[in-house]
Amino acid sequence: MEIKVNEQPQRFYLAWEDKWVEVVGHEIKVGNYSFCAIPMPTGVINVSEITTGLKFYELPMNAYVLSKTDTKEKTFEFLEKVGESIRRLIGNTNVFDKQIIQGRKNTEKLLGKKPETENVDIEELIK
Repeated sequence: MEIKVNEQPQRFYLAWEDKWVEVVGHEIKVGNYSFCAIPMPTGVINVSEITTGLKFYELPMNAYVLSKTDTKEKTFEFLEKVGESIRRLIGNTNVFDKQIIQGRKNTEKLLGKKPETENVDIEELIK
């Protein structure tokens, strides 16, 4: 499975307990699957599957991760490595496909239709 990191920041929506939560990060495509990597105020990078908004896993923002993400170029290299770990974790794609389908049904039933992902202008966010 090919891994591609989208350098364009995007607005994603994560499934929280009772609502969709708007966040900004980068898309990591792993084959036909789309994930987002979101730095969270809790000191972790949340890696979630985009179509469901469900968390796939978290990475602690420790000294190692901070050293690998202190420049734009290094951040995208690091996100490529995150994509490699996602590829290993997915394993059997038939099982993963079923989990995504069920996850979409569950989140839509609980939270309603997920808002669309959209590109973000970082300059606008900084203002």
